[in-house]
Amino acid sequence: MINPIKRNAVKKIMLTMLILSIGLVALTQSQTAINNKILVVVDIQKHFTTNTIAENTAQQLIENTNRIIDDFKPENVVYIQAIARVLNISFKGFRVDTLPNLELDNRLKIVSKNIFTKNKANAFTSSTFVEFIENSGINDIVVVGLLAESCVKETLMGGKKKGYNMYYIPEAIVAKTSELKAKVERKFQKNNIKAIPINDILNKK
Repeated sequence: MINPIKRNAVKKIMLTMLILSIGLVALTQSQTAINNKILVVVDIQKHFTTNTIAENTAQQLIENTNRIIDDFKPENVVYIQAIARVLNISFKGFRVDTLPNLELDNRLKIVSKNIFTKNKANAFTSSTFVEFIENSGINDIVVVGLLAESCVKETLMGGKKKGYNMYYIPEAIVAKTSELKAKVERKFQKNNIKAIPINDILNKK
């Protein structure tokens, strides 16, 4: 006859093993889901992080984005850079200049050579970016970056129009104001662009 104390100990061990196995399966499924998605990092460039948003907001955005990047396959991480030009008028005539400091912010983790440029808000107007996405064979695309009300929105809507499943991470997109961010998120919901909370992306260590 098994001692009741030993029987309880065995039950606890078996229960612990069951919980651990369920957790491992859930983690594996979560990681598989991430492996089947492309992460698009939009416009996290020095010019915008220093001139468009507050420093503490930029720092938080970059920290969250770096944590997210760590959970994706490097080959599935894409960086989008905006090329911004301004028209200068002087007595000598007209001149189009490219804005300075358009390189990616040096605090941002760069894990791949998948860096594409755009001259419009929607990243899907970049033919090289579109070619990369098509060649990847992946239909699920996660977008982070700035600004939520302009380039992030246009890229998400642009991808949706092309038939991709589009996602964003609320903790890794920023707008000029919280009101603008809330407004654009409501638009995302109406267009079946889904939010993925950052804790659903990150591995549980």
